[in-house]
Amino acid sequence: MTPRAESPSTIAIIVGGLVTSAIGIGVVWATGHLSPTVPGGIVLLLGAAVLVAAAPRRWAPLAGTCFGLYVTVGFVVNGRVYEVIGHDGVGVALGRSIQLAGVLAAVTAGAWGVLARARVSAGRHIAQVLGLLLLAPVCAEYLAAYDDSTGDPVRLLAGLAFFSPLYGCPALVIREVTRRTNRGWTCMVLLATAFGLVQAGVVDQSLFSISYRDIDSWETTRQSTLIASLRVSAHMIQAFVGGHVIYSICAPIALVEAFGRDDAGEPWLGRGGLAVTAILYVTASALVLADHLSSQASHASPTQVTGALLVACGLVAGAFLVQRPRRTTDRRVPRPGTTFVVSLVAAGALTLAPESWSGVALATGVLSLSAVLLVAMVVVSTLAARQAGSQGRESVGGSL
Repeated sequence: MTPRAESPSTIAIIVGGLVTSAIGIGVVWATGHLSPTVPGGIVLLLGAAVLVAAAPRRWAPLAGTCFGLYVTVGFVVNGRVYEVIGHDGVGVALGRSIQLAGVLAAVTAGAWGVLARARVSAGRHIAQVLGLLLLAPVCAEYLAAYDDSTGDPVRLLAGLAFFSPLYGCPALVIREVTRRTNRGWTCMVLLATAFGLVQAGVVDQSLFSISYRDIDSWETTRQSTLIASLRVSAHMIQAFVGGHVIYSICAPIALVEAFGRDDAGEPWLGRGGLAVTAILYVTASALVLADHLSSQASHASPTQVTGALLVACGLVAGAFLVQRPRRTTDRRVPRPGTTFVVSLVAAGALTLAPESWSGVALATGVLSLSAVLLVAMVVVSTLAARQAGSQGRESVGGSL
């Protein structure tokens, strides 16, 4: 008999994993690698273990998952991965390995408990869920190859532990909300735009920053298309918000749904799973915002943050005011080869667009033309399918 999600064995694994992780930090501390004072990580992990053990059983798996993910994100962000592979000696490597093994055990047991309680249809949709959770951060962060982690498999794989909640979870939430309310891609695009605005304007605040993470060309790029009244760059709006719409949300959803077209319109998560996914995104976003506020000198003003949130709320409201599309059984999508050629040409043009007002105009024209062409191809494909179906019925009727 399979144990329940909140069974004592599940909770014991979570608590044991957190305690083991604290022991691992203790081993590192014993090597003299850390300051003489008691490391905060030990206090945090032992406190988390007590809270999980004392929490109501139904909430213990979620608490264990959140604590475990928090420690995992800190592990990756602070570069502990390299300590695991021996950059700071055998003792440190041993301690960090114990720490990582313990926290991964806690996260795995907690995630299993959360998914079991949420009744995610794992047998049917787990591949799509995992695919979107992994593909969204790859498209959002790795394909552009802009960071110094490019070409470093260890850092890229470890980074998914943080980027999946930051990009994969909102993509999954947007997809689930759209499908649950029987709405189509117009709703999804508007929700993706709201996400992009919140992410760039409120969470990492790159949209409004005068300087950002020591990027030398930042101010030059910003000034080239600066809208003085809004104190924001038109090029950055297009690149950051538009990039999130295309690469972080819509393209990954379209690709993952394409591998299961028979059930592409069905929900993949239960309500509990959807709530957990949203909580993971909020947690990851809070970590990014805290890091930005503590490490960067240039921050968005209260007016800018408020304005971004108000526009995002308007986009969300608009997404649900859009009329639900009529369901058709004979609707057809364009051929993959045709769609690929249009997308490749559009991507090439966007890449060549300069960081100036002429570039903004070119990118706007390319995106608009691509959207019109794709919609036109859908219409043509659908009409051709209907005509072929009518001819087939006529030939059958004539033979009878």
